[in-house]
Amino acid sequence: MRGHVAFFYDEYTDLLDHLTDFVKTGLEGDEIAIVVGTEQHRHDLKERLLAGHHIGLSAATDANYFAGRRDAAVALHGTRVAGRTLV
Repeated sequence: MRGHVAFFYDEYTDLLDHLTDFVKTGLEGDEIAIVVGTEQHRHDLKERLLAGHHIGLSAATDANYFAGRRDAAVALHGTRVAGRTLV
């Protein structure tokens, strides 16, 4: 996949389902996955990816996966879209 993607969800489980599939598909295609999210989002995603052996010791590789330790609000601070600051 080329470019950047943003999605919005009403239900947390829908977010996590889609995010897990999105990252898993990217990793399987040797793409790079960078996750910017809340601490809880990063934790829950990591648990799912570990359980499915997409990252971790049982994975073929997880060299293309990065979920930083910065919270989404901190990472997006000052980001502007259409002339408006997001956070």
